[in-house]
Amino acid sequence: EGWATVTDNSGEVQEDTQAAANGASGTAVFKLFVDAGNWYTARDKCAALGNGASLAAIYSDAEAALVHALGATDRAWLGGNDQNQEGSWRWVMGANYADEPMTYTRWRSGEPNNMGNEDCLEKYTDGAWNDIPCSSTKYAYICQIRF
Repeated sequence: EGWATVTDNSGEVQEDTQAAANGASGTAVFKLFVDAGNWYTARDKCAALGNGASLAAIYSDAEAALVHALGATDRAWLGGNDQNQEGSWRWVMGANYADEPMTYTRWRSGEPNNMGNEDCLEKYTDGAWNDIPCSSTKYAYICQIRF
């Protein structure tokens, strides 16, 4: 309960052609969790939900708008990171933490800037993205399940 997906004006689930063009597999549902922790804790809590859940990966304007609407008042963890190679941003996906290239971005101007070993992605309250140390504490995170 409480999961949301991209829909059209009538409330029907719509095919997100931009997400598909950017490499997304299937339809995604997203949910905001208000809980304190660092990026690793958020990643593990999403995976513990089962069904291939992971921190949110965003592939389109529609997904970005939906995720922003879920947590517009919270700075929240998303699944992006460049821990393996600086500047090569990827999405952590599913229970086995496989990763996929980040093909869609909403970086705030001047980001990512890696000021102080910033390897993980947070969503600002305005929907823009920022890189931040993975060990930082945020008070929300957004999970996804793709099917």
